[in-house]
Amino acid sequence: MAINKTEAGTFAVDFRDQFKKRHQKTFDTHREAAAYEKEVLAQVERREFIQASNDTVKEIAEKWHQRKLDAGTYKRASLEQWKNHVNGFIVVALGSLKVSQLDGRDRTRRGRNGPKE
Repeated sequence: MAINKTEAGTFAVDFRDQFKKRHQKTFDTHREAAAYEKEVLAQVERREFIQASNDTVKEIAEKWHQRKLDAGTYKRASLEQWKNHVNGFIVVALGSLKVSQLDGRDRTRRGRNGPKE
């Protein structure tokens, strides 16, 4: 991780997540950048960092299932079971939420007890 001053006078936080993918985010002040760096470093160490995204849980789950279908290496029964699980549990409990809105507690609590009001 590093905080670098840009030519525009802003501060860029440059880091790699738990999957070694590089991310950058800029801030107006060094203080904001340092606070973000500290928060993200803790998330990466706990393997909880989730990249900001506009995708919903439903979209991600459907993309995942489509990749399994396209692979052509899974049994029909497994594909049907996964599709039923996606539609019957994941989409029902979390489908409309954006992935970036979730944290570890939300995924567990909503997954077991249904949607949170």
